[in-house]
Amino acid sequence: MLTVVATTTDRGLRRPKRICTSDHEAVMGRDPAWRWTVLLVALSTAVSGCTAAGPQVRPGAEDASRVESGVIDVAPGEHNSIGTVTLCTENTGAGEITAVTTPPGSGVEVVAYSVANEPSDIGGLRGRLESLGADTTSHTVERKCRAEGETGAIQVATLLIEVVAQDDRSARADHLTIHWEADGNTGEFDVQWAILLCTTVDQESKDFCQQHLED
Repeated sequence: MLTVVATTTDRGLRRPKRICTSDHEAVMGRDPAWRWTVLLVALSTAVSGCTAAGPQVRPGAEDASRVESGVIDVAPGEHNSIGTVTLCTENTGAGEITAVTTPPGSGVEVVAYSVANEPSDIGGLRGRLESLGADTTSHTVERKCRAEGETGAIQVATLLIEVVAQDDRSARADHLTIHWEADGNTGEFDVQWAILLCTTVDQESKDFCQQHLED
């Protein structure tokens, strides 16, 4: 059974798409001045290999989510910071996030990122990560994944990203790719966390934003 929790300003949200088998749980805050939309739907996350194999970093909890963060009234060149997927390490004490990328041609660029191993208030805020108090040199995941047979809550890390539209046009990335390194192992996985940036210059043209927020 799919459980849907939606938060929206005044528009609809995209339908989820199901893929692969590793999971995470998304928890986000809201700034009333930051007009955005979010959708959480039970969904699997695509991970290279989809099985545990040696030291690795992976999404950090057992219930995955399909999430779309949409920001409207984005000024050209404006930076927005978003708290995204939770992370943890498996078969190692720590791992490093080496890059966070969006699909080529999406028009959305991740210009900075930070791993928060303690709870963060950054859910969706206008501005740069550094100006909001995040350390953009902090890329180490220190939280361990749930051990086999372990029950109860675990503390996970949160990936914070800073994004911009690559030009004045509205843009959408339908997922994020997380690249990692742990004890000499390297890998990557996709998380179905879509980013939609609707610019003040382009948000009405060809109904781009309305199309993606209401599909």
